[in-house]
Amino acid sequence: MKKFLSFLAYFIPVLLFLVFSPEGSRPVGAEYRTVKRVVDGDTLILENGEKVRLIGVDTPETRHPNKPVEFLGHEAILFTRNMVEDKKVWLEFDQSNAHTGHKDKYGRTLAYVSREDGKFLNAEIIRQGYGHAYTHYPFKYLNEFRALERQAREQRTGLWNTGKSTDVSGVSREAAIPTGKSREQTPVSYTPTGKPIYEGPRGGLYHWSENGSKSYHPRSSSGNNGTITGTTSTEKKLYEGPRGDIYHYSASGNKVYHSRSGSSRAGRR
Repeated sequence: MKKFLSFLAYFIPVLLFLVFSPEGSRPVGAEYRTVKRVVDGDTLILENGEKVRLIGVDTPETRHPNKPVEFLGHEAILFTRNMVEDKKVWLEFDQSNAHTGHKDKYGRTLAYVSREDGKFLNAEIIRQGYGHAYTHYPFKYLNEFRALERQAREQRTGLWNTGKSTDVSGVSREAAIPTGKSREQTPVSYTPTGKPIYEGPRGGLYHWSENGSKSYHPRSSSGNNGTITGTTSTEKKLYEGPRGDIYHYSASGNKVYHSRSGSSRAGRR
């Protein structure tokens, strides 16, 4: 009985939130915009180059110059990309950020994002386990987002499936291994498109394809991507090879090498 009452305590607010949230209609005071590109699971770029940071949600890190790609980071980007990239969306603002002009300290616009069909991106990321509820600052959906995270934890969705991870506050949490995937979650390399390559218990190298299956790599072609050391001015990943070479991959899949002074040259080695 206690478990049932506990379930109702957080399920009812979630249900009310989904029913009476902005879905299906234009949020009051919202702007109608187009998402040009998804930078990270919680960061978008609009048609005019404006960068938007989603309010109340934090997804695994993928672009930090001094940190490795965090678990489920690429999957979170793919989820957000499938949700809103090249789509029309509504941007809704929170009055708690009015005093800063709805900007964070990096100059990014702080907003809630909803699709034309009413799907509420911020909430969906948390509900489907691709991010945490970021509750370090007040915002109007704080309680609802917390409830969605509790629901995802209870259902062991996404980040809460198995294993351990650490959120932005440094608290160790039950975390992010999708159902059926192995625990070898430290990448040994990356594909030309930036997907992490893992080593299985028998030494096999693979990355996860978009349909959730393993795509294996022969040993002879693995390990070519080195370690991510930063990004180019166009936000392509920079790698450092075993001999100290710095390079990124072009759209055609070729390596473009960079000198330590910053110039680059295209070609293969």
